[in-house]
Amino acid sequence: MGKGRIPQELFDEVVEKSDIVDVISDYVQLSKAGKNYKGLCPFHGENTPSFVVSPDKGIYKCFGCGEGGNVVSFVSSLEAISYPQAILKLAKRAGIETNIVLPSDESIQDAKFKNEFDILEFAKGFYHYYLNHTKEGKVALDYLHNRGMSDETIAKFGIGLAPSYSDALVKTLANNRYSLDVAMKLGLLNEHNGQYYDRFKSRIMFPIFDKIGHVVGFSGRVFLEGDTHLGKYVNSPESPIFQKGKLIYHLNDAKLAIRRHNRVLLFEGFLDVISAVEAGFVESVATMGTALTEDHSRELRRLTDQIILCFDGDKAGLAAANKAIPILMAQNFSVSVVEIPNKMDPDEFIKTHGKEAFSKLIDQAIPAVDYQYRYIKRQFNLEFVSHREQFKRQIYHFAYTLQSHTLQELILKKLAYDISIGEQSILQEFNSSKSQVYKNANINNNKNENLQIHSRQVRDTKYERSEKMLIHYMLKERRVALQVEKELNGYLNDPTRRNIVLYILDYYTTHETMNLQYFLNWIDEALVKPITDIIFECESLPPLGSDEVIYDLISVVKEYVYRAQMEQLKKQISEATLDHEKLELLGKVNQLKQQFGK
Repeated sequence: MGKGRIPQELFDEVVEKSDIVDVISDYVQLSKAGKNYKGLCPFHGENTPSFVVSPDKGIYKCFGCGEGGNVVSFVSSLEAISYPQAILKLAKRAGIETNIVLPSDESIQDAKFKNEFDILEFAKGFYHYYLNHTKEGKVALDYLHNRGMSDETIAKFGIGLAPSYSDALVKTLANNRYSLDVAMKLGLLNEHNGQYYDRFKSRIMFPIFDKIGHVVGFSGRVFLEGDTHLGKYVNSPESPIFQKGKLIYHLNDAKLAIRRHNRVLLFEGFLDVISAVEAGFVESVATMGTALTEDHSRELRRLTDQIILCFDGDKAGLAAANKAIPILMAQNFSVSVVEIPNKMDPDEFIKTHGKEAFSKLIDQAIPAVDYQYRYIKRQFNLEFVSHREQFKRQIYHFAYTLQSHTLQELILKKLAYDISIGEQSILQEFNSSKSQVYKNANINNNKNENLQIHSRQVRDTKYERSEKMLIHYMLKERRVALQVEKELNGYLNDPTRRNIVLYILDYYTTHETMNLQYFLNWIDEALVKPITDIIFECESLPPLGSDEVIYDLISVVKEYVYRAQMEQLKKQISEATLDHEKLELLGKVNQLKQQFGK
């Protein structure tokens, strides 16, 4: 259930052969702590271990950031891959043969694109060898060294060189029996009148990896004086595996660092990323020479909610940062922007001023709203009255987009100071000049906000605890689950815990006893973390002595469910305008009273 495309037999075998302590030890240094293991949480930065792994239960839990789950959810969350991808990754780790193909998942594109990946990996090795072992490569190597790039960094990023003559890669691919037609479709070669020739010539080659670690393309940079007639950079053409609008440079190697630091540094170019990584900022990534897209934003949001834009300090870089902010904020990122002085790019700044100076810039990064205000202000000369009026209108428009009334007021007060107008005048004019569209949008937002507030009812601590305890004992004994089904019909008021109960009841229809590790791989992956929370929270509960405890817990839940449903019906009755609607709701009230014996 919930894993449709993965056979249950494979889940079972993966669980059996994937010891959670062994798997997590690949990522985290664990030490024994009683019957459990502890370590520093890989999902957030910490100095005191709060990350606990239970080998008996096959689960983990961080008591600092709240992350929790089983061995599959651990790999899925940390590697930022889907649940099925994580299963297949663990299967490969355990030496389990599988021929499963999930067309939408990058981790198993090997089956569909194996030949393409093999050719691209071979090309990477060819370029890298040519850089390090030829006379022509020596010139390019000196260029890279002069730019401050070490041999270790060149090797780490797989940097190479495309030869100057036009058939070097063609001949090498042919001699190794690779398909030249496929290489052409991947953008490594061009073809004219039936003759193949190299697409990249006399360029330093930067291999581009997807988030799984496959080479999916290249970006070639000129390094010889005057050799820019085709542009400073030439990228692989778009293909099914090379899509610039979705690729994020260095993401594969940066994922763990992004998790640990709970932030990502986003650059415009990969030379910036390489310099930042050399300086110790491993959580650095870049878009592929394109503007930030929603796909980029969603991919990064899987890893962190904190993003720092480190774009170039020139006019284009400032504009790109301003354009990126709304896209990122739509994904609920906390966004700030590094302003690099003297129109320098990050690569140049780091090499000129060092990592400590760049670290200081990061510490002084400007929050997104303040950056947007500054960006608008830069467009005007406030010495001119006409510019002040235009600036004011631009800030009004900007303020309209802010959902927080407090932020709106603070922005408007700053505007009043900058253009030397009284705060009350600005606030009054802003409020009176709002467009009807904006007012309607605000009304809708307020309705949605009220709806959310209403749905987040104040929780009864005793009730919540009772639901969690019932789930705990249901996981221990099948008869408790059947008792809960009989008395509550599987109904709990909290939707997440209700789904957990339904999964438990469904599991017991085909199993006499609970195998927790199998169960966690069997349920919907979205429920793994909340059920792990319950398991750890109720870990110290004593064994079930008598059914009286269960009946008491059921009574508490029944009472809460009754009150919650009754309040909802009363509210609906008060809002009903038609008589037949009120009569129908009153009938539901009577049914509810009978159901709960009131």
